[in-house]
Amino acid sequence: MRFTKAVFCACALVIFGALSLNLAITSAADPAQAKVDYTKGYPDKAPGASHTDLPNPIKLGDPATSKEWGLDEKWGIANLTHQAHFEKYKVSCHTCHHTNGAENAAINEDVQRCVNCHKAEGNEKNPTNADGDELWVKNAFHIGMTGCIECHKAEAAKNADTKAPTSCGGCHQAKG
Repeated sequence: MRFTKAVFCACALVIFGALSLNLAITSAADPAQAKVDYTKGYPDKAPGASHTDLPNPIKLGDPATSKEWGLDEKWGIANLTHQAHFEKYKVSCHTCHHTNGAENAAINEDVQRCVNCHKAEGNEKNPTNADGDELWVKNAFHIGMTGCIECHKAEAAKNADTKAPTSCGGCHQAKG
């Protein structure tokens, strides 16, 4: 009986050892997605990432990062904090990153920059919504339920205690 248990234990150790080695080799063959160095600007697409891997805040409307941004006469940069939207407000990645898969697929999928599709006003390549409104970069962030301001208004209507800003100055720095 002891011999049978010893053989069984030895076999189990060999099998589990082989499985562990196979798992280690498989993990090494699939490296984690490369981190993006955002100090060098924003790439046209970036590997999916957790909100904790992203710049905090991301500066939306920064003309230093795109010729499509910063076109408003009065209002400048808006600071977006992924961490607050994801952790505090429970907003899924797909809410804004609508070209990615459902829920939080943007964590594992490449994410396109908004300005890859949403260009300056009047660009014939800009998408339109169901009402035919041109979704140039400014409109893309402001109109419709995927737009920041509409989402903030809806959140404020649901919860009077919300801090979601609903005016331009609530998100943007005024241009001097």
